[in-house]
Amino acid sequence: MNIKTVFEATECSDKVPELIISFKRPKVARRPLETTEAQVQFLREIFDPNTFELQEELILLNMDDDFSPVCYYRLGKGLPDKVEISYQLILSILIVTQATNFITAHNHPNGVSLPSYSDVDSAHNMRIRCSHFGITCVDEIIISSLEEPEGDDPGYYSLADNGLFFESAFG
Repeated sequence: MNIKTVFEATECSDKVPELIISFKRPKVARRPLETTEAQVQFLREIFDPNTFELQEELILLNMDDDFSPVCYYRLGKGLPDKVEISYQLILSILIVTQATNFITAHNHPNGVSLPSYSDVDSAHNMRIRCSHFGITCVDEIIISSLEEPEGDDPGYYSLADNGLFFESAFG
């Protein structure tokens, strides 16, 4: 992706670092991700296939008012059953990139897409915190497979689609 956000510290005469933030939007058109299926397809391309079945990875997908991707950020990798969340880091990235909507997504290496209590609680907390800044958390998506599975299990779980958010940005 051609979007780059850089946090760089340089020294001034008093040895106090200056924070320099750079963000460039690509000049190519982006397509809106208006359905959960489109979002999941996009997100599956972002996860690291080399560690997908080993450890959880948390991804932040920033979107504009039209639900077109602005950028994504790999927030971190964790253990096979959890990954730490930094609300401050998430808010910082959302504000710097001027995102108005976002999705967080993480994988479940065990192949089970159902959310834990911690998954639901963290998503709810993030949604509330970001709403104070006018930024909408559209969904938290748990992906349990990088491939489209056969059968009834779609290989992902959308908290918004399953009524675990109070309201959906898509209506």
